[in-house]
Amino acid sequence: MKRQTSIPLALVLLMLGCACFSIADFDPAVATGSEALKEQFHVFLAGLAECAGTSDAAYENHTQFYESAAKELDLLQAQARRQPNNELTLRSLEAIRDNLDELEALHRIGISRAEVEIIAQLFDTQFRMLHDLEQAKARKEP
Repeated sequence: MKRQTSIPLALVLLMLGCACFSIADFDPAVATGSEALKEQFHVFLAGLAECAGTSDAAYENHTQFYESAAKELDLLQAQARRQPNNELTLRSLEAIRDNLDELEALHRIGISRAEVEIIAQLFDTQFRMLHDLEQAKARKEP
């Protein structure tokens, strides 16, 4: 192929490639909701770490948190689905939900303080990534 035709072809392919990638607009409801949920997780996991190894840490004493967190995640996912091109946010929320389910299953069989501390770091990282994504959307130019 001649150089004169390859440059315009490369430019067209580049523009088509960029046109196919789109990200959803910033949604304050998702940003605010995920920050509030992050705080709920933080408080819960800190409390669970404190009482790990005692009868206060029994799963039965904490079912309300799991129900509430699952409901909040469902609401955030429903909100995120309302926007086109919001796959990254949906994947982040799904990962948090999957890890909530894993935490609940682990909690049912018994969980140590060390495990809670590691899990808390995992959730903190996931929520921070979601927060960074939502902030990037807020800075996005139209």
